Amino acid sequence: TEALAHWSEGYLHGLVSAQHGEELKKRLAAEPVAGIIKDLLAFTQATVEDDEESEANEAAYTELVEYLRVTAQLVYEELADLRHRS
Repeated sequence: TEALAHWSEGYLHGLVSAQHGEELKKRLAAEPVAGIIKDLLAFTQATVEDDEESEANEAAYTELVEYLRVTAQLVYEELADLRHRS
């Protein structure tokens, strides 16, 4: 969980550190990217609980990792034309 929070924080930092100024800001504020950013901000607040490991917890974590994988690809596709302008 801690690694997921750190990864989300780093990913968001990379997004906002990119060039393209105002155009990038518009893209990041539009759906579906804005919703993804909101989710990632929530993930940065994730904490580790002292619960015992369970199959349900493992399954939930696996789903979160898959969500991150898919949304990272979606953001990549949504911002593709900005990358090609460089």
